[in-house]
Amino acid sequence: MRIPEKSFHNLRHTYATRLFKMGENPKTVQVLLGHANVSTTLSTYIHVLESLKVQAAPKIDELYSPKKTKKKANRKILWETSGKPLRLVK
Repeated sequence: MRIPEKSFHNLRHTYATRLFKMGENPKTVQVLLGHANVSTTLSTYIHVLESLKVQAAPKIDELYSPKKTKKKANRKILWETSGKPLRLVK
């Protein structure tokens, strides 16, 4: 099977697009691509970010949807400071 020839620009575009789809930070992508500022990166790849917004919406819904609270004894201690445990409470 022969792979079709692609330009360097196509490879670069695919690289950046895949990074965004994997959730990479725009500032990191900017640095990797060598853009002078992040607005260039964002304006070039805004179509990818639009699809990420669609993927993000259900996450926000899940965050704010009512959930059954667990008994206090089942809550996990995440870390301790000054001898006082801090617990994750939703």
